[in-house]
Amino acid sequence: RRLDIAEGDWEFHEDLRALLAHLGVHRPTLVGLSLGAATALDYALTYPDDVQAALLVSPGFLHMTYT
Repeated sequence: RRLDIAEGDWEFHEDLRALLAHLGVHRPTLVGLSLGAATALDYALTYPDDVQAALLVSPGFLHMTYT
């Protein structure tokens, strides 16, 4: 069975937001490691009023450019 990947711009934290809305989860406590932590961080920075707490381990930054 073939998996179709949506083309275009997408962001992990927006996928997380859609999933939480679908599940009816409001003000979650986010826990993440590495890429999951970076996704949780992006979500918390984008939607600060929608997050109760966050536990992040080695998140890094997904949208930082190094100069």
